[in-house]
Amino acid sequence: MKKQRFKIVFIALFLVMCLVPSLGMFIAKNDTTSENRVLAEFPSFYTEDKQFNVNYLSQLGDYFNDHFAFRSIIVSLDSFIQSKVFSVSSVDSVIVGTDGWLYYKDTLNNYKGQELLSERAVNNIVHNICMMKDYVELSGSQFLLTVAPNKNTLYGDNMPYYLKSRVSQESDAEKVGSMIKESGVNYTDLFTLFRNQEEVLYFKRDSHWNTMGAHLVYNEIMDNLDREYEDYSDCEIKLEENYLGDLHKMVYPLSENGEEDRYYDYQKNYTVVSPDESPEAYLIVTQNEAEAGSLLMYRDSFGNSLYPIFANAFGSCAFSKATPYNLSLNMLSYTPDVVVVEKVERNLSDFAFYPPVFLSPQVWAPDEYETDKADVTISAELCQTNTQYIELKGFYEDGSVADDGVVYVRLYGDGTEESFYEAFSLSSQESDNGFSLIINKESYHQKEVTAEIFTENDGVYKLIATQKLDLSQIQEELQ
Repeated sequence: MKKQRFKIVFIALFLVMCLVPSLGMFIAKNDTTSENRVLAEFPSFYTEDKQFNVNYLSQLGDYFNDHFAFRSIIVSLDSFIQSKVFSVSSVDSVIVGTDGWLYYKDTLNNYKGQELLSERAVNNIVHNICMMKDYVELSGSQFLLTVAPNKNTLYGDNMPYYLKSRVSQESDAEKVGSMIKESGVNYTDLFTLFRNQEEVLYFKRDSHWNTMGAHLVYNEIMDNLDREYEDYSDCEIKLEENYLGDLHKMVYPLSENGEEDRYYDYQKNYTVVSPDESPEAYLIVTQNEAEAGSLLMYRDSFGNSLYPIFANAFGSCAFSKATPYNLSLNMLSYTPDVVVVEKVERNLSDFAFYPPVFLSPQVWAPDEYETDKADVTISAELCQTNTQYIELKGFYEDGSVADDGVVYVRLYGDGTEESFYEAFSLSSQESDNGFSLIINKESYHQKEVTAEIFTENDGVYKLIATQKLDLSQIQEELQ
């Protein structure tokens, strides 16, 4: 009898424990996350067009996974057990290394040298960066590019043993960096800079450099810009163990065991004049009456620790996380003396997937060219990043353009003089054989234009396609 009661009590307790996360949502629903994403919303039975939502059950599951009661406690306990006992991560996006180190899983391909970018993709990246550089310098401003190394690229000794074998010794970042240097772009090589430091300058439980690393990057960039600046070498440094890294918050959401960071004790002279001064804000604008000069910086999360230092060094600054870079509008709005582009290694392909937005440069048309017809598809739409422009996107078949070839487009229509443009290079999930053209909507009022697609390699031009483009839908949107 006692044994039977024990079984009943055990089953009852088990059922209660299973129901706590769901029933507890009525009193302790989770509405926060330490992950860099938006929590799932409660689904509707019907879609916006009044149709039954066939994804209702899966969306309801996503909602429960994000909002079940005591989620942070359960996730934190599960993470602690899995990382400390089994040396694995309960969070799919995080790799648990040795000696308490955590790494972003998105950096694994870069670390192992696998799934490398194609030659065409690398050239797409470099070509678009060079076009940015030319545009900025023709506007009378300085241009500088820098790439933030992934943490395990610099400090991979604590990666788990079963992930340490490399598929290839090649590196997309090294290939891009080498080509960028050869192209004449002012490039700050942070890979060499950090490898020459004896001290570890990234956090163990965060994906970014620490404050001392940020100051090292600042000094190197300012040196490469050949500007006078305060390097804070005489500044008092305070050591505090209170830094909770992004990976730490994801794996151990309730742990307050912070890492050591070094804080430079100097006077902050700038003020934030944009609505949001959080380092995570997509746009931060600052003013500083103690300094001169203006800066436009395109950055990602590695720029979170850079922005206060640079804001203290320039009279005015704009720090943008937006992608694609709305370069023409930003140059007009902020009239910067200096444009700095910072991109993390793992996202280098963004330069090919999201070309910068400014008018494609007009160049001289070739006097002579060959004809070598290829299969090319082209579409036209109003540019979503800057509605003052029309964007043409096209993709061509393999082999019709050399890996290091450049695409040009000649446009003409009734009442419009023909113009010859250099196109941006474009990659997508399906193909690296793409191009993009940004033109002024005021220049093309007709409903139809003709586009001739040229490719150039080693001074030889080829006409590979001719296509008429229907702009009537765009003209209707503009009315």
